[in-house]
Amino acid sequence: MNTKIKTIKSKLQSSRITGDPAVNALKHAWPALKLALTVLEKTLDGVPIPGLKGAIGGFLELANTAEASIKNSEDVLELQKHVTKLTNIFKRWYRVNELPLELRTRIETFFGWVHIAYLLT
Repeated sequence: MNTKIKTIKSKLQSSRITGDPAVNALKHAWPALKLALTVLEKTLDGVPIPGLKGAIGGFLELANTAEASIKNSEDVLELQKHVTKLTNIFKRWYRVNELPLELRTRIETFFGWVHIAYLLT
């Protein structure tokens, strides 16, 4: 009996996208709501309610800006991971004595840019 309950629990947990039902609902409901508002905005030309079309359009524009901002933040974090990996690779290469002068100079330049970027954040 216990193994059946554990199996059922395991299947239920693995079928969830995240552990938070509110996050799951938002992930699925937000695209549908955005689509519905976009269609509604397109159909409001003949509706005699002043400002409604503009309000919905403004809301959609703010939502698009927020989504772009979130995506940019995610992209910056991803870029940071790649730069860190590249920096670690270059650190290992830089310790090699037989490194050509041109490559050594480019690695030093890269380290300089990474250091400047770090100081600016």
